[in-house]
Amino acid sequence: MIRTTAEARKDLALTTLAAITHADSPDVAAILKAVSSALRETPEQLSYPLADEEIRDEGRAEGPAEGRADALLIVLEQRGVAVPDEARDRITRCGDPEQLRRRLARAVTAASVEDVFVEP
Repeated sequence: MIRTTAEARKDLALTTLAAITHADSPDVAAILKAVSSALRETPEQLSYPLADEEIRDEGRAEGPAEGRADALLIVLEQRGVAVPDEARDRITRCGDPEQLRRRLARAVTAASVEDVFVEP
């Protein structure tokens, strides 16, 4: 099982699949932390293709910020993280693609939507 950033970096696609496959596993936190760290260290042109095809297509049509906001909301939804209307509005109104990229990386391991907004 993938548990370190170094292991995740070797094959980001496999690591992403591992995170999805082991979503109910007690080890999922380690996997998500590894993939999140690896994605933060990966140039965008390499990490972006790991996004779902539908998200990429929508992103091209809507622009980088809107596509990333949609991706962020999908990740939070799939992880079961509650997104109140105020937070949803804050995400969708953000026009900064880089800020949304950082938030999307944090969403992979966030325990709550508030964790997504915390800047390191």
